Amino acid sequence: MKRLSGCAVVCFLGLVALCIIPAIFAKRGGPATNRVTPQPVGPAKPVDQSDVKVIPGLMPVDIYMNLTKQGFLKQGPVGSPPMWRLTRESDGVKMDVEIFSPGSMSSVSSVRAFCFSPSGVRVDEAGKMQFLFPYLATLPYQGAEPIKAQEWVIEHMKTGGETIIGSVKFEILGADNEFSRSLRISVVE
Repeated sequence: MKRLSGCAVVCFLGLVALCIIPAIFAKRGGPATNRVTPQPVGPAKPVDQSDVKVIPGLMPVDIYMNLTKQGFLKQGPVGSPPMWRLTRESDGVKMDVEIFSPGSMSSVSSVRAFCFSPSGVRVDEAGKMQFLFPYLATLPYQGAEPIKAQEWVIEHMKTGGETIIGSVKFEILGADNEFSRSLRISVVE
């Protein structure tokens, strides 16, 4: 009888092990029977847009196009749902505007603007904030009253507060901090 080489013996034992071990685990209820069979993944289901509240008639481009003309740098859209960020620094005040969309590139669910001063300039006296918040109050949405909204924002920049104009809520936050303020514009819940 011929002698098997060491390599042939190892291969033979490996083949036996591959055949016998799964059969042993299958009888005992081991790993061979607990395997999860991969299922095909279909396309993502679309989000039901009927539940998402948007500011009626307002589009992201209505906001970012005019701000980029005023020297703001635009980033976005980024993420899902999409968000745009516009930034500018001037006269010692940093300004950020964030535009949030519920998933459509042509609708807006909310806008947030931040003015803050790392240099110690009071933001309620900074000329750039005096421009930004009143400008954002005039956004062109259905039911907007731009003059009323702008007057309200100017009147409340130092004291803060909230009001509803049409179907949109305006909130000025941070009145207790002379170095930062924020304006939130969102649809009434």
